[in-house]
Amino acid sequence: HITFPRTPETFPMRHSRLLLMPLALVALAACHDDGVSVNARPPLGGVRFINAVPDGGPVDIRMIDQVEWSASSVNGTAVGLAFRAGTIHWATEAKARHIRVFPNDSSLAIATQVLLDTTVTIEADKNVTLMLVGSQAAGGHVSFVQINDDPAPSATEVAVRLVNATATGQVPASADGYITTDSTSALPASPTFAAVGPLS
Repeated sequence: HITFPRTPETFPMRHSRLLLMPLALVALAACHDDGVSVNARPPLGGVRFINAVPDGGPVDIRMIDQVEWSASSVNGTAVGLAFRAGTIHWATEAKARHIRVFPNDSSLAIATQVLLDTTVTIEADKNVTLMLVGSQAAGGHVSFVQINDDPAPSATEVAVRLVNATATGQVPASADGYITTDSTSALPASPTFAAVGPLS
């Protein structure tokens, strides 16, 4: 064990450093704010996307007006939203929202093409499905059919809705829908949903 004698020069320096520590702590305490700043949650609605375009590849659907509280077609993979695939209901700020649809492709020239550029108004406290319909073929175009998903059924019921994703001019022009209790009985005499027109 070796002991070095304390010289007069080293003691005042150490002592002055110790005196400065409380001053620094006081300065930090003066800067501390006891309040917590939290961004207010805007009015929200639920938005789900479904790709019902049969002749195109996967798509990317984005709300491009803001980043936060915006629905998208992200589904946990990097391959876009495929035909017949859908998303969950995303919590989305309720107001007029600017939406664009792009083809999902590894080529930048293709992935930057805009298939649809539109604005949809989202209502607060309501769930909605935006179903992409139409055709990506030459001369065709795509659009959204907006489906109201409220109100939810009770715990002992299910809700059934028929949506005709066929574009105007395509076959069939209208569709009938039947509800049966099993798969072996004959269809009811009258359709539950009669002559549902294109995009309705």
